[in-house]
Amino acid sequence: MSHSLVAMTRPRGLWLALALVFGAGCAIMDTGFRNPPIEDSEHETDSGEGLERWGCGDSYYGCKSRCPVTLTADIRSGSGWVEFAGTTEYTAFEIRGLERRWDWCLDDDLRYQCAFVLSSDGRGKYVDFSRVMPDSDGARRAKPSDLFKCTRQRVRN
Repeated sequence: MSHSLVAMTRPRGLWLALALVFGAGCAIMDTGFRNPPIEDSEHETDSGEGLERWGCGDSYYGCKSRCPVTLTADIRSGSGWVEFAGTTEYTAFEIRGLERRWDWCLDDDLRYQCAFVLSSDGRGKYVDFSRVMPDSDGARRAKPSDLFKCTRQRVRN
């Protein structure tokens, strides 16, 4: 085999080995957060196809009988609502990547000030952007003020 052919095949083999090692590392990585995976057969809606509901509670224990925050999404219309402390806020809803997001509290510039972001592992984060000044690039970056553990619930009439 010529010297140039060997030089060309080594990087390819190296990249393949790195990809296998990285993939194996991701497969066995433990995040420490315990939330059972969502099984669609368990969580089919009783009515209102395209609706999904999430109950969110304490970031460690979650909620059993009564959840302090309930999120409902109408996936077809891109809307939803958040219920908490006896209040219902109607929201814009979207699935962005692996996250579900409910936005409300429009300001005068038509920017949402309140958001609830639900990660694919069931971690919920409430963020209030009204307390944050935009960075020099205009982006608003904020840390969540509340963290929740959320589980999918059945949607009933």
